[in-house]
Amino acid sequence: PGSAGPPLPGIDAQIVDTSGKQVDAGRAGYLTVNKPWPGMLRTLYKNDERFIQEYWQEYSDTDSDDPDDWVYFPEDGAKIDGDDYITILGRVDDVINVSGHRLGTMEIESAIVGVEGVAEAAVVGGNHEVKGEAVYAYVITEEGQDEDDEMRGRIIEGVEDA
Repeated sequence: PGSAGPPLPGIDAQIVDTSGKQVDAGRAGYLTVNKPWPGMLRTLYKNDERFIQEYWQEYSDTDSDDPDDWVYFPEDGAKIDGDDYITILGRVDDVINVSGHRLGTMEIESAIVGVEGVAEAAVVGGNHEVKGEAVYAYVITEEGQDEDDEMRGRIIEGVEDA
């Protein structure tokens, strides 16, 4: 979260409500980019269709060949002021994007809690220099359970199997 400044020349970013209508300056909504440029069309590795579903479905007419009908939705909450400065408020989903793979926090937490000896778990995303985001799990073990390498291994195995 923080101020991203105004959009660069040639980029049309807007803040919209859930129906895709532009909101007034100062009101919170969803960040959209309404004029795509080639650099944002990199796709996900070997998965073009998923890229379209994840980032272009929400507010776009994906059947249209007109680029003006395509709207990019990075799934960030934001607001814009009267000088077009955009402030990012945070993610609007409970998804962590690790190297283009979207991982649900609830599913990861469920997998961890399913491991014998785990009482509770909370999962969050954090910055990662190479992968964009990384998964960080905060785990409370059951009373008397050792927090050792064996436990860590079982947790990792439980998440990988989920």
